[in-house]
Amino acid sequence: MANALFTNGKKLLLDGTIDWDSLTGPHVLKVMLLGVGMGPGSTTYSFNAAHTTVADVVAYEVVGTGYANGFSGSGRKTITPVATAASGTDIVLDASDAQWPSAGGTWAPSAAVIFRQLSTDAANSDLKLIAYIDTGTGSDLFGVATNGSNLDLIFSANGIIRFS
Repeated sequence: MANALFTNGKKLLLDGTIDWDSLTGPHVLKVMLLGVGMGPGSTTYSFNAAHTTVADVVAYEVVGTGYANGFSGSGRKTITPVATAASGTDIVLDASDAQWPSAGGTWAPSAAVIFRQLSTDAANSDLKLIAYIDTGTGSDLFGVATNGSNLDLIFSANGIIRFS
């Protein structure tokens, strides 16, 4: 699977419900990790563009040393949006990279999911999915098992989301 936008996430970006440049106050941009074999029956998440909220993917969230899952867990990292930019005829959305220090144990990430969180609301059904990322240039995140070292998600220099 290649990196992709969730259909509702795309809609929320395009209609202004999620304003990438103005995610402040109670709205924050977060990234969570989905793990290899973490789902029901030890399954790995398969992207479904129709999924709309974290409730749709939470069963696959990583559990392990260096990653505390759930709303208040330290595993879900806040990422800071970078201003929307034009690149030729494209519009590019980008954000700060994320790091999970001292990630260890037997878990391995299979993908990252970017979502909008209302910092005052812990209901997974209110956390809106935006993007699914399972590949990335310059990232040492996917396809590696954790071994106690830092685990870095380095977004492409070409941005996270690109509208052509």
